Amino acid sequence: METGYTSFVEKDTLTKVLSIDELEVRIDDCKSLGIPLYDLDLEGLDIRDIDMSNLHIRNVLFNSFNPTKTAPKEIFNINFKGCTFEKVCFSYCKLVRCNFDSDKITKREAIKHKDMSNADNDAVLASERPTYLNEVDFFFCQFDTCRFRNTKFNIIDFRYSRFTDCSLGGCDVNVGDFYMSAFCGTTNFYNSKFHSCSLTNATFEQHCPSIFNIDKLAQEDYQVYHDIIIGAKNWSKHNPCAGYSHVNEAEDNNNELESQIHNHHEAYRVYATLSGIYNGKGFFRESNQAYRLAKRNEAEYNMLAAKKCRKAHNYKQMFRHLWKRFTIGISWCFGYGYKIPYVLFWICVLVMVFGVFYKYKEQLEQEHEWSVAFARSLNNTLGPFDKFTSSVGEWCGSMQSTVGILLVGFMGFIIANRIRNNA
Repeated sequence: METGYTSFVEKDTLTKVLSIDELEVRIDDCKSLGIPLYDLDLEGLDIRDIDMSNLHIRNVLFNSFNPTKTAPKEIFNINFKGCTFEKVCFSYCKLVRCNFDSDKITKREAIKHKDMSNADNDAVLASERPTYLNEVDFFFCQFDTCRFRNTKFNIIDFRYSRFTDCSLGGCDVNVGDFYMSAFCGTTNFYNSKFHSCSLTNATFEQHCPSIFNIDKLAQEDYQVYHDIIIGAKNWSKHNPCAGYSHVNEAEDNNNELESQIHNHHEAYRVYATLSGIYNGKGFFRESNQAYRLAKRNEAEYNMLAAKKCRKAHNYKQMFRHLWKRFTIGISWCFGYGYKIPYVLFWICVLVMVFGVFYKYKEQLEQEHEWSVAFARSLNNTLGPFDKFTSSVGEWCGSMQSTVGILLVGFMGFIIANRIRNNA
C-alpha cells in the first residue's frame, strides 16, 4: 500500500532534519539572517515547545498521512504567530496548544513593558505581522485549544479535521475545504470570513460562522470548484481510508452540467442546514438569510436540471423542475415570507392598478380625482367598498378585495413573526 500522502509540498526537494537541535539551529539562522525556513522534511521529529514566530516557512513537511499509523503525530505548544506558510503539510497531526495568531501587541500588553519608552511603545503597538497560510495541508488533523485569531488562509485543506476549544475569531479563509470537519466545544468564529469555501457535511457542536460572514460557498463558484477544489494538481483528495472517492461523480467525469447541478443541490443542503442551526440557536435574522440562499441555490438546481431533462427529451421531468423553479420565484416575489417591503410593494401595485382602472371607468377628468380613485381603491383592497364595486363590477371588485385581504393577512403574519423572533 502506498504511504506518505501529502498535498502542496514538493517532496523531491526536501532535506531531512535529523534532530531537534539541528532544527533549532536552522530556526535561529533564519531569524537572524531574515531568510525563509524552506525545503525541509520534519516528519521524524518530535516537535514541541519551540518558538517559530515570524518565520517564512516554505515547502516544509511536518507530517504526511500514513494509513498504517494508528495515531496522528502530536505537535505541542508551538508558537507560529506572524508566520508566513507556503506549500506546507501538517497532514494527520494532532496540534495541541499551537498558536497561529497574527503577531500583534495589545495596548494593555505594551503597558506591562515598563522599560520601554513611549516611542518604543508606539512602535510596538503599530507593528502587526499577520499570519498567512497559502496552500497548507491540514488533512485529517486534530486541533486541541489552538488559536487562529486574525489569521489569513488561502487554499487550505481542512478535510476530516476536528477542532476542539479553538479560536478562529477574525480569520479570513479564501478557498478552504472543510468537508467532514467537526467544530467542537468552545470553538468560535467571531468576525471570521469565508470566501469560496466548502462546508459540506461539516458539523458545529456549539458555535458556527455567521451567515453574513460567508461570502459564498465553493459550490456556487464553478471555476474555483473546478480549477482548485477538485482540479489543483498538487492537492491530493484522498480520504482517511487512503482511497479516492468523489461526492460529485460528474466532476470526476468532466460533465460540467451534471457537476453544476450537483453543486447547487449541495449548496442548497448546506444553507438549509445552517438555517436550521441558526433557528435553533435563536439567530432568526441569520436563519432567514440562510433560507434565502438555500432557495436561491434550489432554484439554480431546478433550472439546470430542467436543461438536462430537455437535452434528454424527458419533458415530464423538465416541466416538474420548471414548476418547482416557478414556485420558488413566487416565494421570492413575496420576500421568502420574512421581508415586509416585498408585500407592501404588491399591495401598492394592487391599489394603483385598480385605482387607474376605476378612474377611467368613472371617467374622472380632474387631475385631483386621482387621489379619490386611489383612496377608493385602497378602501376596496382592505374590504368590499360599495362605491368602488358598483363602478368596476362585483367580480373585479371582489377579486381585488380577496387578494388585498390575503396580502394584508400575510403581512400581519410576517410582522408577528418578526416581533416574536426579534428579527
